[in-house]
Amino acid sequence: MANVDFVVRIAGENGEGVLSVGDLLAEAMARAGLNVYTFRNLPAEIKGGASMVQVRISDGPIGAPGDAVDVLFAWNQENYDIHLRQVREGGIVLYDPDDCTPDPGSELRHYPVPLTEIANQKLGERKTKNVVALATLAGLSSLSEELVETIMQSRYGKRAKQMELNLKALATGYEFARTYLPLDFVKVTGRRAFNDRRMILTGNEAIALGSLASGVQYFAGYPITPASDIMEILAKQLPRLGGVVIQTEDEISAICSCIGASFAGRKSMTSSSGPGIALMVEAIGLATMQETPLVIVDVQRGGPSTGLPTKVEQSDLDLAVYGRHGDAPRIVLAPTTVEDLFWGTVDAFNFSEKYQVPVILLSDQHLSHRQEAIRVPDITNLKPVSRKEAPLTDEEHYSRYQLTEDNISPVAIPGKHNTPWVATGLEHNEHAHIDYSPRMHELMLDKRANKVAAAASEPGMVRRFGNPDAKFGIIGWGSAEGPLREAINRLTGRGIDVQALVARMVFPVPKEPIQEFLDSVDQVAVIELNKSGQYANLLQSVFCRKVLRFNKYDGMPFLTKDICAMVESAIQVREGALVR
Repeated sequence: MANVDFVVRIAGENGEGVLSVGDLLAEAMARAGLNVYTFRNLPAEIKGGASMVQVRISDGPIGAPGDAVDVLFAWNQENYDIHLRQVREGGIVLYDPDDCTPDPGSELRHYPVPLTEIANQKLGERKTKNVVALATLAGLSSLSEELVETIMQSRYGKRAKQMELNLKALATGYEFARTYLPLDFVKVTGRRAFNDRRMILTGNEAIALGSLASGVQYFAGYPITPASDIMEILAKQLPRLGGVVIQTEDEISAICSCIGASFAGRKSMTSSSGPGIALMVEAIGLATMQETPLVIVDVQRGGPSTGLPTKVEQSDLDLAVYGRHGDAPRIVLAPTTVEDLFWGTVDAFNFSEKYQVPVILLSDQHLSHRQEAIRVPDITNLKPVSRKEAPLTDEEHYSRYQLTEDNISPVAIPGKHNTPWVATGLEHNEHAHIDYSPRMHELMLDKRANKVAAAASEPGMVRRFGNPDAKFGIIGWGSAEGPLREAINRLTGRGIDVQALVARMVFPVPKEPIQEFLDSVDQVAVIELNKSGQYANLLQSVFCRKVLRFNKYDGMPFLTKDICAMVESAIQVREGALVR
């Protein structure tokens, strides 16, 4: 049982520095030895509109944003009205009295924090408002002022004039907290939740680091929310390692550029979101036909069309699996946490190179933008896979699409192997010569499909937890794992037996472990963040097993309490049916 587990929500006008307060508070808590998990909810506009960041802090494992808010810091009336109902009984509300009037009927404890007055009159600079807010929250949480100052120095130390003002704002905020706030509300100082080395990362940072660890050499992309961070990080880091990053004029150019780089033997990656992936569909088919390794990251957001650029959905699964003309099989992975995004990216590169296919990595807005304190990945035994190359001694008799037992053909790398071959989008024979004959088309379709199907046997592509004897099961995929784990633990504490399975590979479907799971339960529900039940449909088509569906599609991530309520309701209905 965690001794510390509380949620702080900072809410204000987009562009005021709300997000930076959450980021810095999370980093401070992580350096103090606690686990952190952040959640952002912001408008699509660059400036203006209600914006909030939530930080959950615990000395135990965290898998979900938190069901209720312990501390709300509202910077204006709009955000006060939006978020007040999310504060738990016994929680506290901090508010700026210059822009907010508290509800006289509320039974919550309210404390005025005059951010605007302090910034404008005492410090003489409105931009210090967010530093005062950070110091107030840090003081409330009994975080060391020296620790927060160290983080501020690391972030802004190179700008001496600004840093001097920030330090003054920091001291002012701490002094206010000590004077006016209940410092016994929560204490985090001196706690150490883990002994292993930790780092705080967003999901997009984990993807970028995973690609670097895998040996990525070429990246091309076009900016799009919420995937742009990946390109921005690699633009700074990849050239230092001898790689290349190019911002192209659109997503079609990006993926075609990556296909060319991969043809030349370079490990290549692009990233986008649903609208950009839709533009890439034809080129993904080209990479499939050419059997060109390629990693494509899809950071899912709400759709369709421009949809909800800054909200979360798991609604690109159909696009990732079925977005194609003709039979163009690909591998689709769905990592589950920030840490898993690192290792999932490594898997994506390894599978792409091993099977010589495009691999689509499905993340989502919540998973990619949230921060977590994760274990520093141990890469001492990491062995990046490279594509099977043709022997240099057999160049006269080289067949690019040789029909092999494992359906994977050795590749001749231009410039390294002295043998020409044509990489065409037209159907071809073993020698890469265009061939439209019925028999050759059958052989090549089977070849491309069978090697992708073999990837379903890769280890570690599903995770199973809960009571293995439970007769009610839940299946999720991707970022559902954290909230689902918390829900299983909570239900177990209530005496309700449930087991769960989470898929990290959604295509090809890992049939054997999922079939074993289905056979062990009487009833199974599939949870996912979309309206149509895309993964439920895929599972029903493969296993011919009817499943219950729990679909959430309001642009918000799963909450643990929502999953618990769904399970309890489903079990009550089932037991009622048995009684009748």
